[in-house]
Order: sequence, then structure tokens, then C-alpha cells
Amino acid sequence: MLGPECCFSFADLFVATEGRMWTVDEAQDFQKLSQDQKNAWVTVLAEKAPQFVTVNRMGIDGVVYRAFWIPSSSN
Repeated sequence: MLGPECCFSFADLFVATEGRMWTVDEAQDFQKLSQDQKNAWVTVLAEKAPQFVTVNRMGIDGVVYRAFWIPSSSN
């Protein structure tokens, strides 16, 4: 079963904080970032959209990923 942190894409987070879709160039630039840079990007954007919570999660590959989601009202 997938957790709530699998419900939103990076593009969804971008739209929630910037109020627009990201451009193809922005999406491509994001994909070129290291995982640490992506984690920092998620943290900065989530701070702009306080409905999102973030937490570091260790992937099965041993890499730390910054997970993000909007908690349900039942949590």
C-alpha cells in the first residue's frame, strides 16, 4: 500500500506554490538536479505551501528522499 506521500507529484507541489504549471524547461532543469538538490527544492516549496508536510524517507536504494503530502483531516 502506498503512503500519502505518493499522492502528489513535483509538478503538483510547484503549482500549489507558484500558481502556475511549470514549463518544459523548468521540468527538465529539475530532473537534472542531484537528489540533495531536489530535496532542498521540495523543502523550499513546501515552506511556501504550509498545507504540505515533509519528512525525509530512506528509499530501498539507500537514498534519502524528501517526501511531501497534504495530511488528511482524519490524521
